[in-house]
Amino acid sequence: MSDKIIKLTELSNQISSELTDIILENNIKAYITSIMVGDDPSSLSYLSGIDKRSKKLGVALNIENFDADVSEDTLVNLIDRLNKDNNCIGIIIQMPLPKQISTDKLLNAIDYRKDIDGLSYLNQGRLFSGNPFIIPATAWAVDIFLANFEKKYNFNLAGKTATIIGRSNTVGKPTFHLALKRNMTINVVHTKTVAAEKVSSQSDIVVAACGVPQLIDDKWIKKEALLIDVGIHCVDGQCKLCGDVNVEKALEKAAYITAVPGGIGSLTNSLLFANSIKSFFMINRNKEFKFNFET
Repeated sequence: MSDKIIKLTELSNQISSELTDIILENNIKAYITSIMVGDDPSSLSYLSGIDKRSKKLGVALNIENFDADVSEDTLVNLIDRLNKDNNCIGIIIQMPLPKQISTDKLLNAIDYRKDIDGLSYLNQGRLFSGNPFIIPATAWAVDIFLANFEKKYNFNLAGKTATIIGRSNTVGKPTFHLALKRNMTINVVHTKTVAAEKVSSQSDIVVAACGVPQLIDDKWIKKEALLIDVGIHCVDGQCKLCGDVNVEKALEKAAYITAVPGGIGSLTNSLLFANSIKSFFMINRNKEFKFNFET
């Protein structure tokens, strides 16, 4: 059964290698900034992963941490200063934010060229219109995986049906638009969908991005479907990692399932820094940069 579990470590290393070469060839000496309010454990874990990757690539990570009672104006003023600093090639906002802070206001205060999470109205609008600049890294990871899978397994994506389980701005919605660009027919199911399992079980491809540990089992997928597990969770109090997929049950039907850990998550951090390199070229050279791994 293990040959059905797809690890993406090699693909992640290829992407990281390309990023390293570009950083060295262009003598990029810059940093990205994460703005964090409070001490949410999941945010701290996420930043730990980004910090490890930043050290490998040589792009510094600056963390601006604030108490939960920080004012919205304080954060907007910080973003304004970072927007004006050309050495800052990426700004990310750790969420959730406290009630006194407008998430939309903060995200859209970021210069769209530095919006490496791809969540500002401008970057989301470009994606919607079919001309993306910065793409949310997890959705981009799903898209890069699908393109790689198509080549490696001679699996034509055009005309395939897919169901995305989840409708978040970070994963579900952007993945929908990227899949449309690949000429797939897409369903999006969520907490209000009637008979979500039935909808999903008729699809060639299922993207599990619901944020619920091991929810997706054999009832959600049809025989020989490709199952992409976006989730990552700590369970059993031991920080044992699992995804949104119940792998043991799903393997009874799925042709392939992406691994957790070592799957989509292994691509995501690399692609966040790929976005920061796109930011560097747009800010400093007024150029929209394309990577080899995108072709």
